[in-house]
Amino acid sequence: MSKVTDSIKKAYSCLAEEDIKKKIHILDEKDFKKFTKKEPFILLSSSFPDTEDLIKKKGKVSLITSGESFSKEKNLFICKNLNIMGLQAFLFEKKEIMIANSKGVETLNLGEIRDDIRGCEPLLRNSEYVFLNVKSIKHSDYQGSCNPNGFYSEEICQVGHYIGCSKNLKGVFIYNITDNDNPAESNLLAQIIWHIANGIYLNIAENPEDAYKKGRASANFEHKIVEFNNDDNIIFIKSLKSQRMWMEVPIIKNNKTALIPCSEADFQQAIDGNIPFKWLFFYNKCNNL
Repeated sequence: MSKVTDSIKKAYSCLAEEDIKKKIHILDEKDFKKFTKKEPFILLSSSFPDTEDLIKKKGKVSLITSGESFSKEKNLFICKNLNIMGLQAFLFEKKEIMIANSKGVETLNLGEIRDDIRGCEPLLRNSEYVFLNVKSIKHSDYQGSCNPNGFYSEEICQVGHYIGCSKNLKGVFIYNITDNDNPAESNLLAQIIWHIANGIYLNIAENPEDAYKKGRASANFEHKIVEFNNDDNIIFIKSLKSQRMWMEVPIIKNNKTALIPCSEADFQQAIDGNIPFKWLFFYNKCNNL
């Protein structure tokens, strides 16, 4: 694996924009054990990494996988803020996802991502740790994957950009990397890492809740209230800088609201008179789980 890691690092060093590239540390498993810096890291691994001591119950974690097996990833299910994206319906038992959803795990299928890849961004916006299974990439784009379907190389690089844009990002685990020293595979992984670093470099640090406390909400954020026929309404908040959106979900037990990252599509769904599925999902999660 060390030879492959060196090949990926070499491919990464050949890419442009030094200011972008230094935004992230690329590690193998040996380096990871000694890593103490606070900057975001990428861990390259041939198998699912041992993260039992790292992942906390209240942690915010994203898993990118096609769903062929959750046997090794199951320790992530202790997280109350876990989401999974890239799933392909024919590769997993439906009951597994139904159980995960019932425990508050948000999921996004590959087909939904292909319809609008921007739907990944809200799920990744607050993630602390992201686990990327390279077998979720299409075989024709990454030969180390035996999956004939999956993310195209352009798509997984775009997802990489969204990963980098997380305001809480601490680390990314790229796993199931083959031991084959394949230049095309190394180049793709290097480019995924570059897009993650570029996301970190370009990211705008913003939080509507912090803006309220500092009295700058009206200058940086726009409020949109969508009313429904039954006199209920949903409040959406839009950043005037990044165009990112959030929606308020009431928490009945303490009379507070949760601010949930959402997309323009969720807002449009509400405008069309339908309560967004994401709002319903998080209303149930905030009040019943």
